[in-house]
Amino acid sequence: MGDTSELEDEVRKKLSIKEEDDVHIINPDELPDLSSDDDEATPIQVAQAAAPELTDEEILDKAAEYFWGETFSNQFEEFMTNKCDVFTDEEESKLEYTAIYQEYQELFDKCMTGYLESINVSGERFYAICQKVMNSTDEEDEQTKSLVNTMVTVADYDVFLQEMRRMGREKRGEEED
Repeated sequence: MGDTSELEDEVRKKLSIKEEDDVHIINPDELPDLSSDDDEATPIQVAQAAAPELTDEEILDKAAEYFWGETFSNQFEEFMTNKCDVFTDEEESKLEYTAIYQEYQELFDKCMTGYLESINVSGERFYAICQKVMNSTDEEDEQTKSLVNTMVTVADYDVFLQEMRRMGREKRGEEED
């Protein structure tokens, strides 16, 4: 099996990978040397070095797919369901709300950072891409601006508080005012 395309076909069959999905067989001799004198390169470093550089558009597309995906939303749904009992419709915000909001922000940050790392993108690069989109006057960026705005809104305290109060009422079986 000297031909790479034959090897790619074999990998597709064994792993049940669809024809439209990219499969690249990488010759280990072509990978950059990531090891220093004192330690070996980790498998993650090797995979990251072998991964092609993503364009800004590809990064935003992948982030949107993750953000709207089931895994991401299930984590937040579970978090909010477990914490919403505390939230009431009282005008005053309790100190406890702030602590829960901080947990929520940490979860959001951890999830997004972890995902970005998995696609070999730094948080700094993602933030810079988002800033560029938000500062753009290009009308074609409107859908992308909408995504970035939604991500920012999800992390907004007032939106969080409103949603937690709504979920708390719902969980307690209360009617909305």
